[in-house]
This record gives sequence, structure tokens and C-alpha cells, in this order.
Amino acid sequence: AGLTNVTTLTYFHFDNNALSGTLPANIGDMSSLKKLYLSYNSIGGDFPASVSQLTALTELDVSNNALTGAFPDICGMVSPSDVRMSNNDLTGGVPDCLGNAAWTGLSILRLNGNGFDGQIPGSLVNLTGLTELDLSQNEFTGGFPAWVTSQPTLATVNLAGNRLSGAVPELTGNVQELIISDN
Repeated sequence: AGLTNVTTLTYFHFDNNALSGTLPANIGDMSSLKKLYLSYNSIGGDFPASVSQLTALTELDVSNNALTGAFPDICGMVSPSDVRMSNNDLTGGVPDCLGNAAWTGLSILRLNGNGFDGQIPGSLVNLTGLTELDLSQNEFTGGFPAWVTSQPTLATVNLAGNRLSGAVPELTGNVQELIISDN
């Protein structure tokens, strides 16, 4: 029962269903998984530790669920392009490892609508392929990160609804939409 003997599965699309409960503890057994779409369900609880074994993932969308706990250990993803964890109940800091060399091809990072706090990691400056960054509606503190307005590919930045302060950096990159209201 459950997710047994699915080591060759590469695409798992279960968006917009009535799924509830928690993510299976053995989700990491799907070692060939490249795309995991579970958005718009009612999945709750913490990410299981085995999620760290999903290193082949390139796209992860668990938005609009009821996931709780800390940021999941997904830093081992080898070449992610799209990570969406919006509108859950995730808390704590966002790890610096998101800016590691394997993540430079990431184009979309949506972590909005959670309870993430602390400063926005400076390591995100290394995400040179980023086109969309949405960190809105969290509890981030500190200054507005200067690098967001100078990234060569970053077109949309939403930092609204946090607790950021200080001067807004000068726009020098490709940013077409900068949303920083309610800070």
C-alpha cells in the first residue's frame, strides 16, 4: 500500500484534488521523481525527512495545502527550476543552501503566505536564472535585499507583507514588477 515500488516514477501530478492527511514517510523512495505537483489539496503535517532523498526533483509544487513545520530539507535537489510552497503554515528561517551552485538555474521561487522569518538569505543572490521571486506575506525582517533589483533575469519581485525596513534599493536590473507594500 502507499508509495511502494515506485522508484521509476518521474512525474507525480495530483493537483487540485481532495487529498488530505500527511505526506508519506517513504516519499523519498521515489528516487527518479523529477516533478511533484500536489498543490490545492488539504495535505497537512511536516515534510517527512525522506524528502531530502528526492535529489532528481526539478519542479516541486506543494502550494495551497496545510503543511507545517520548518523549511523542508530539499537543498540536495541537483538542478531545480521551479519551487512553489506558497500558502501553507511553514515556519522558521529559509536556509542559505537555496543559493548553492546547483540552484543557479532556478527560475521560480514562491514561498509566499507562510510564517517564514529572519532575514532573507543573502545567498539567494546566486540564483542568477531567477525570473520570479515571491516571499510576500511572511515574517521576514531586516533591510530590503539590494541584490533583488540588480539580478539580470529577475522580472517579478514580491516582498509585500513582511517586516522589512530601510531604503529601497535602486532599480538597476530587469525588474518589471516590484511589490513591497505593507512592510
